[in-house]
Amino acid sequence: MDYSELILWVTVTFPLLFLIFTTFILLRNALDFTTLPETSDASEADSTKTNPPLHISVCIPARNEEPNIEACLSSVINQQYPSYEVLALDDQSEDCTGEIIRTIAEANPNVRQLSGNDRPSGWLGKPWACRQLADHATGDILLFLDADCRLEPGTLDRVNTAFSTDQSDVITIWPKQILLTFWEHVVIPAIYYALLSLLPAAYVRRKPRWLPRLLDPKTRHWFAAACGQFLAFKKDVYHAIGTHEAVKNEVVEDMGLARKVKQAGYTLRMYNGADSISCRMYTSQNEMFEGFRKNFFAGFNHRTALFVFFGVIHAWVYLLPVAFFPVTLATGSPQLIMVLPALILIALHRLLLSMIFEWPLKYFWVQPLAVLWFLRLSITTLVDYHKSRQVYWKNRKISADPVDKD
Repeated sequence: MDYSELILWVTVTFPLLFLIFTTFILLRNALDFTTLPETSDASEADSTKTNPPLHISVCIPARNEEPNIEACLSSVINQQYPSYEVLALDDQSEDCTGEIIRTIAEANPNVRQLSGNDRPSGWLGKPWACRQLADHATGDILLFLDADCRLEPGTLDRVNTAFSTDQSDVITIWPKQILLTFWEHVVIPAIYYALLSLLPAAYVRRKPRWLPRLLDPKTRHWFAAACGQFLAFKKDVYHAIGTHEAVKNEVVEDMGLARKVKQAGYTLRMYNGADSISCRMYTSQNEMFEGFRKNFFAGFNHRTALFVFFGVIHAWVYLLPVAFFPVTLATGSPQLIMVLPALILIALHRLLLSMIFEWPLKYFWVQPLAVLWFLRLSITTLVDYHKSRQVYWKNRKISADPVDKD
């Protein structure tokens, strides 16, 4: 075997080895990434006698959420949980968000409307909105819920059970994403794919058993993950980690808070929201692109080398087998024994993910398209950052400076 042939074998073997490794993580997460614990009527009645339900403050920041806010609030109001309040903050919206909140609040005593104040210097919009909500919340549990989410009946009861029985200090739920257009089916599941194929859910809530105890304090934040669409804290833990002020200038504030929780030694647990919460993040490809554009590079702490490294790995693993397959098939190349299993594993991974989150199975083949889409996004965000291009979201600069007054 000459040197060039060795390079070729290494090139086609790496994707298969990587996919085999991530297959074990995905399979483990299929077992460990559970839904919220159920609450039976009998156990609920018994526990209520000895442990009164935790008072839950549902905190909803809303900026220009006219299409979503009524359905979101209705899903919370219709919960049969005995002890909760709803705080909805109109974050200086330019549409009818405030009017809709006001109408609902006037008809429902559990709902309070708040009006967002101007951002202080050094704060980004969402952390500042959440901090204002927290300042008015009276609950034992502070639940931050995005306005495009919908809670299924009984979700707050199950949240109470999760805090009471699972001994967690913070819980986060990854919603079932509602996917309607073709590009939503391509792109959105790729986020969940990256999460569940690289991070064992069990390590979010506990130390890996193979990790030496001495290294745990310095490495526990490596295993932090959270979804800001549904993030609930015990109130004292929220204040102990510094509230949203600790991540006031972070675009990916949910991951920042998760790291703070883990670094402080508190217990964080994440759940599959397939049967408890749903969300439609974006309604068009352009909206998806602009939405991810604001925070994709920030998720890597603007570390260009790390960002490029992961981009290369994803292109190598998910695109190279697609490119090599017709060539190896047509020429009868022996490398086909590496390329074909890699393609099969990619498809099986997407099938498994679709079964976990109850998405249509027919999109099992689209992962290479998703990687191409995110490579385009990656190039755009790198250029934005290194050319200091200003990025906007919902007519607001993604900047920690005060809001413009012009």
